[in-house]
Amino acid sequence: MVSTTVATAQTTGDIRLVGGNSSFGRVEIFYNNAWGTVCDDGFSSMAANIACKTLRLPGRAYSIAAAAFGEGASTSAIHLDEVVCTGGEADLSHCQHDPWDINDCTHGEDVGIVCGAGAVPLRLAPVDGISNSTYGRLQVQMRGTWGDVCSEAFDRNAARVVCRSLGLPVAYPIIRTTPISSGATWLDGTFRCTGNETDLMGCSIPPFEQDIDCFDGEAITINCTATVPTLDVRLVGGNVDTEGRVEVLTGGTWGTVCDDNWSNQDAAVVCHMLGFPAAHARATMGGVFGEGSGDIKFDEVQCTGNENSLIDCRKDTTNDCDHSEDAGVMCSGAPGPTRVRLVGTPRPYEGRVEIYHNGQWGTMCDDDADINVAKVLCREIGYPRYVTVLVFVRKPHTKPLYTCK
Repeated sequence: MVSTTVATAQTTGDIRLVGGNSSFGRVEIFYNNAWGTVCDDGFSSMAANIACKTLRLPGRAYSIAAAAFGEGASTSAIHLDEVVCTGGEADLSHCQHDPWDINDCTHGEDVGIVCGAGAVPLRLAPVDGISNSTYGRLQVQMRGTWGDVCSEAFDRNAARVVCRSLGLPVAYPIIRTTPISSGATWLDGTFRCTGNETDLMGCSIPPFEQDIDCFDGEAITINCTATVPTLDVRLVGGNVDTEGRVEVLTGGTWGTVCDDNWSNQDAAVVCHMLGFPAAHARATMGGVFGEGSGDIKFDEVQCTGNENSLIDCRKDTTNDCDHSEDAGVMCSGAPGPTRVRLVGTPRPYEGRVEIYHNGQWGTMCDDDADINVAKVLCREIGYPRYVTVLVFVRKPHTKPLYTCK
């Protein structure tokens, strides 16, 4: 542990950082001839900025709650609470705050700060028995302990920042998730990076916390590589070349994709890869185009729809699926004058038929609507191979309901 004091003369308002290094740690402030801590209640990045300026530390300031750098001594006071700064103050003591030594806090709420980029240590820890300087489980060190980063919202821009801060290639980092380790977990939440930051602290990141309730399979693993990988994809089992079961070529073999969280955004990326229009792509699930064989290459694919390839999307390379869950797509041609949807139920495969025409949605009368009509409708919404049941609701002014399953 390193304790840093800016000035040798200790006067009211002097601050120091404890439990970190010269640019991050627990904030302690001098008052009444003793060092004490600052409660995290109301302490914002603006207050952190004032503290960093007082310490003559340049760069972006970041506040960290809940004693992330350890608790102050049980015998020490909590000098300040509810610190609110506007940005022009000379030091923390000039910010708005509750009376000195008056608070409703414990040392478990001692606030910490990070001054400047690159302050908090990051590493890629060995994973799956592989120790490699460019590949591993993303971990951050807090309170002297390394812990995982787990998030459902960690994108390639954030990964690029991590790779850059570690001095590794940043051209094409690959992200996947893996079960959390047995140690601490420090970060969980949404990471917002442009990809140009020098360190994660330059991004908008969630608070540092311990004992985060991460689900298995959420810990971030990154492969920092300068090589842009390629991925071949094909459609199998469809009646036309614009539809079928999705298969991808990795490791020299073709395999399928599991339909867990498979969406129209994922289908759009596949259609784009194959040269078909992506705007009207539809995802199919449950082995609609038949069950594949061999490996299931990807699971939990999460695309935004704007990627150039499935390789750009978040996904797992391990799975808990079988081939009855093989994903498929339907890539339409040029958009026609009508579109169809099913509404009125929480299930995507059944509901009242509505058709979009001339700029508005409308219903369809059930006169002469038979099982063949139902098959066409179900095919159009992405269920071409399911047994189709047509359900008529024989009440005045009602419209037909269709179940595509």
